[in-house]
Amino acid sequence: MTLYRLEITDLSSLKVCGPDSETFLQSILSNDMTGLTPGQSVFSLLLTPQGKVVFDLIIWRTEDGYIIEVEKSRSAELEKKFKLYKLRADVDISLKDLLVTCLWGDIPESLARDLPFDPRHKGLGLRVPDLDIFDSLNFDDVSETATEGMYKKHRIAHKVPQGSDEIPQDHAFPLEYGLHELKAIDFQKGCYIGQEVTSRTYRRGKIRKSLYRCASQDFFSCQDKIMVGERQVGEICAWQDDEGLALAALAHGCVRLPLCLAVLIHQLCTRFEAREASFCGACRLIGMVTAAGVADGCNEAVHGE
Repeated sequence: MTLYRLEITDLSSLKVCGPDSETFLQSILSNDMTGLTPGQSVFSLLLTPQGKVVFDLIIWRTEDGYIIEVEKSRSAELEKKFKLYKLRADVDISLKDLLVTCLWGDIPESLARDLPFDPRHKGLGLRVPDLDIFDSLNFDDVSETATEGMYKKHRIAHKVPQGSDEIPQDHAFPLEYGLHELKAIDFQKGCYIGQEVTSRTYRRGKIRKSLYRCASQDFFSCQDKIMVGERQVGEICAWQDDEGLALAALAHGCVRLPLCLAVLIHQLCTRFEAREASFCGACRLIGMVTAAGVADGCNEAVHGE
């Protein structure tokens, strides 16, 4: 197995430091900012008061504060929001470019022991920002350069959406996108922006849609609609080569299946002009569905048997 390396350059770092930096971030972000030591990171969210995602963020503790990874194209927007929220908090906020190195595949024990894993999912591998604490590291001799497409496919395999292209700004509810499963929310902490709606939804367990892995030989783009007849049951959130992530309504037919669900519905309706009663036969015609029990599952999921 190979150790793959990708250097991500389209990020900025928002530095937050000062005596009130911890309490400031604790009051606005969804995860717990307390107890972190330099070099540790957490995945967290900035939400609207209605509980919808504005930013998905990876936050690093440093010796003198926090470094927040943010999409470079939206870094000025995040800086403006933080300065709006800080009020009288004694914090300094500044922006600069950030380089992050991602390593996955056959990770040597020496690296796994000394370097941080991605806080969203350990399966994503190591995630190392160009902070002073990691400054002397060089991975060129022990890894093979990967492409952005390879890393995106790796993320999709672990059901990790990221950025405003895949998690629509001001529209996405974090529980629908599975962000709580990626440890972006601490349900034990006190108040933060959007906490009331998010906690209530979690307690009640009423999530209308969910994120699924899907596969197809056809190409799809973000926000492509998934239709059953004239009814939209979901949309594509991320796509790379022949795999993707889809947000779909739990209560609707084949989207209950464990793999290849939402796009399967799309293909059945467009290629075969199928009605719900013919989904099972069409499942067998499309060779992309390889998970055991998928065809059998169709009877229960679609026909309600």
